[in-house]
Amino acid sequence: MPYTLWHCDVLIGETDFEGESNRPSQHAGIFRPTAYGNEVFPRLTGMLSAASDLKDEVQRHGLDQDAMDADAVTDFLETTPVGRKIVDIGRRRSQRPSAQSATAHRLCDVA
Repeated sequence: MPYTLWHCDVLIGETDFEGESNRPSQHAGIFRPTAYGNEVFPRLTGMLSAASDLKDEVQRHGLDQDAMDADAVTDFLETTPVGRKIVDIGRRRSQRPSAQSATAHRLCDVA
């Protein structure tokens, strides 16, 4: 029996959760995305990990994120791989959505 996965009332894909897991509360399986799922899923998962990586990189550089001014933040985003990843995700997010996903973009803010 396939399980369906939804984002803001729009189907993004399905899975059978056929994979095994070491923990009873976790499920694993092959994700079969819809066209909209292919478009939105990387953004839903990518921004969280990219933001965490950015925070770690700021700390590795010995910087205080609360004390950085706008120019320092811009420079960090433009000159580090993790910063550029955040910028790239933002650019993809700001691109005009496809006709198929326009309704979902109006329904909720996509990560």
